[in-house]
Amino acid sequence: MLNCNAAFFKSFIVDTRIYYVLAAGLLSLSACVSPPQSKTLIDDETVLPTHFTLSGSTTIDSSWWLAFGDSTLESLIEQALVNNFDLRSSFASVKKAKAVRMQAAADQGIWVSGEVNGQRDDGNKQYSGSLSASYEVDLWGEISAAIESAEYDFRSTEEDYRAAALSLSAEVASTWYELVAAEKNLSIRKQQLSINESILTLTQEQFRYGMSTIADSIQQAALVASSKAEIADQRATIDVLKHSLNVLLGRSAERDIPIENIALPILPTLPATGIPSKVLAQRPDIRSQWMSLQAANADVAEAVANRFPSLSLALSTQSIVGHASDLFHSWTVTLLASLAGDIWTNGSNKAQVTEMKAAVEIALNDYNHMLLEAIQETEDALSNEYFIAQRLEHLQEQRDLTYQALEQLQASYRSGSITFNELLTTIDSAQSLDVDVVNVQQLVIENRISLYRALSSGWSIDSTDSLIAAKK
Repeated sequence: MLNCNAAFFKSFIVDTRIYYVLAAGLLSLSACVSPPQSKTLIDDETVLPTHFTLSGSTTIDSSWWLAFGDSTLESLIEQALVNNFDLRSSFASVKKAKAVRMQAAADQGIWVSGEVNGQRDDGNKQYSGSLSASYEVDLWGEISAAIESAEYDFRSTEEDYRAAALSLSAEVASTWYELVAAEKNLSIRKQQLSINESILTLTQEQFRYGMSTIADSIQQAALVASSKAEIADQRATIDVLKHSLNVLLGRSAERDIPIENIALPILPTLPATGIPSKVLAQRPDIRSQWMSLQAANADVAEAVANRFPSLSLALSTQSIVGHASDLFHSWTVTLLASLAGDIWTNGSNKAQVTEMKAAVEIALNDYNHMLLEAIQETEDALSNEYFIAQRLEHLQEQRDLTYQALEQLQASYRSGSITFNELLTTIDSAQSLDVDVVNVQQLVIENRISLYRALSSGWSIDSTDSLIAAKK
């Protein structure tokens, strides 16, 4: 309770009214002289198509990899979402942006501070205490614009995290199926080596009985050496892919990953592509860019408001007494209102506004460009979906026909109607086609992963948090 005499209290009331009149006048002025608010509109120049060129009937689940029916892939992606260090850093960025948003909101509140001191002077004890409160009036919307910018930055960072998680899941899936295809090719190479060694033994026996030339044996020996070199190269590829996958899973590169007897999955049916404008509005990378655009727009409003004076209200109390028990019974109260603003800035404030407006223009152009790139990603994947499937079909047909020709040539070679060199050429071609078919099968799967990534909206941060909590 304040213990003030009547004269002081009357003076305080008069001073207070003066400050209230000053504040009310400035608030009224702010309604008339508020800075122009920048509005962001998407350019009409960016015209999105009404539909994609291809579409299926199945719906894409947020956990899109479930469509492959691969339990091992499901386990790998779950591990990556929990343990990948880049994703953890991205999540830490979300927490940092959230803290910045809270700080910006706190700047709009009332600040209160207090202090109590005691001292001895000529044998007499003296106690002093003070309490002060301050509040900055948001006349021109500067504080609210800063809060809005921090909010959009936070939401943009959230979308960046979701985009990073989506990219990580796609990268794990692509690396996994590259590894499965590499293991399949290694198995094919081993079978080819066994066949080539058997043929080499046969040619050497035929040479001993005068049924073939030394050149036939040399050519076949060269093919055996080539098979061994390809096996060594394939094993190196498998090791590198295992290292890459382990790092994606957030663990040491040398960890073993069992891949024996795992086949490439059958390609699921084509998903429904939907309406481009709706699909793109759900993509986390597009949403992140949109939030960045809105943050830049709020920065313009803040820069404009910075050109106007700021109004601060401050209330301070002070007490100096001889006894600690009287510290809170005798106070001097002061109410201050201060209007502060730059008188001469040599054009720096105006230049800052221009800079922020240019930043909005850059963000808008980046956003529109990202929309076009997203359409391109989807259409590229749809185009490849069709043409790679045709390539695989023709390649499998070529391989089957080559093996049919090989059977005929082997019979002709036994009868002596063709040379060994002609037979060897067909053997080499058939073996190469076996590997090519597996590589294109993997390419089909990788392209489907790209399509899922282009169409997916990702999943909420809460669902990822639940996954992390379940693993602990």
